[in-house]
Amino acid sequence: MEHRDLPVIDNLVSLFKEKQCCHFENIIFICVQHLLHTTVNLMEAIIKLGAKPENIFFLGKHYSYCQTVFEHLSGIGIQCQELLPLSGYGSYYETFNNSVASMWNNVLDHIESHCCEGIVILDDGGRNLEFIAKNNITGLPAIVGVEQTTAGLFSPLVSQSIIPFVDVATSAAKINLEAHLIIEAIIEKSTKKIAHLISNSMCGIVGFGTIGRSLLSQLESFHDNICIYDIKTPSSEYSKYSTSLEKLLFSCDLIFGCTGRDFLSTINLEDYINSNKTFVSCTSEDKEFLTLLKYLNKGRQITVANYLKDIEVQLTNNQRICILNGGFPINFDNSGESVTAEKIQLTRGLLLSAIIQAVKMLEPPLKEQHKQRVMLDPYLQKIVVSLWGKYGQHNIFSKQNIQYFNNTQWIIENSGGYNINASTFKELLEKQMLLID
Repeated sequence: MEHRDLPVIDNLVSLFKEKQCCHFENIIFICVQHLLHTTVNLMEAIIKLGAKPENIFFLGKHYSYCQTVFEHLSGIGIQCQELLPLSGYGSYYETFNNSVASMWNNVLDHIESHCCEGIVILDDGGRNLEFIAKNNITGLPAIVGVEQTTAGLFSPLVSQSIIPFVDVATSAAKINLEAHLIIEAIIEKSTKKIAHLISNSMCGIVGFGTIGRSLLSQLESFHDNICIYDIKTPSSEYSKYSTSLEKLLFSCDLIFGCTGRDFLSTINLEDYINSNKTFVSCTSEDKEFLTLLKYLNKGRQITVANYLKDIEVQLTNNQRICILNGGFPINFDNSGESVTAEKIQLTRGLLLSAIIQAVKMLEPPLKEQHKQRVMLDPYLQKIVVSLWGKYGQHNIFSKQNIQYFNNTQWIIENSGGYNINASTFKELLEKQMLLID
């Protein structure tokens, strides 16, 4: 497998390995992550910090599955779990939950026969943390989670769980920097498929959070024929704002889903599909157009052999719809790369820092003090952005955007979760002369 050079990760490993501030040896790591080439760097970094490969359980996702990455992780001793096959359009949620449950059965067997001082759950989408919340499993060691997506963060099961977790999803670094990188990849991969549509169609953006706002700025470089809808956005904020989802669906030919949920669930589709429409998902899983996907299953026996194949269907009103990538995020294509390594190493650095923080939280006295949703430590965010500024493609952002991260208080004010004020990280990083207040 071709190696990806991630100096941000390498520098973090060197820093924390030298100071030996966290002990990984008898921690079990249960990971739900995309099977990307840079995920190998992240898993290898955990091993370099002392984790035993046999204590790392890993489950990929159907829509980002890369066989080369799976084989490499398995080859270094990580316990990679096979995914159960999808049974049709819109079947991802149930199928993936069953895959998570299968992984956890293996984890529980492993715990019975191995020394375990704690568990770190590395999650992407909340399914891992949801499993613990749904199942009354007793006798487990202390658990700390890491959640990197807002979809997982605001899952009712996750938000009501008593398990503490490090909130990477609403960290200042992820919100202010990563969203732009993802949207860049979405636009790049969309234009390869539908450049003519982006340039010539009325475009609709449903969901005007971090992703939706970044998407707007990218689409405006093509033209001004853009319509926005968000259930929480006041109509006076933008002239492009639509007063209803129905109006947006009726007037737009190219629709980008940025909500992180099934926003079509209350719509009678054929009333508003008045012309040929193309749907593009910009978030995770197949949530955005789930109602539409399930609608396509009616009266059909479907086996999904290629999850990411574009779906083209003619409705009973003779209008044609196209759902790109099978309803999954457009920036994934099973290539093992969704965003270039230079850029995505920012995300990988944030995740490694959150894992280090989670391991530290398992130790006393911090484990007696933490709340359920814990802020990604501002000093860790600061060092990751500092390293990414040195080794990554930070030049795509304004100088001011990067300089904000010199101010620890600004990071705190712009990050979600409870700040546990872990002086360990502050002292460690100040000694390295990498942080300047």
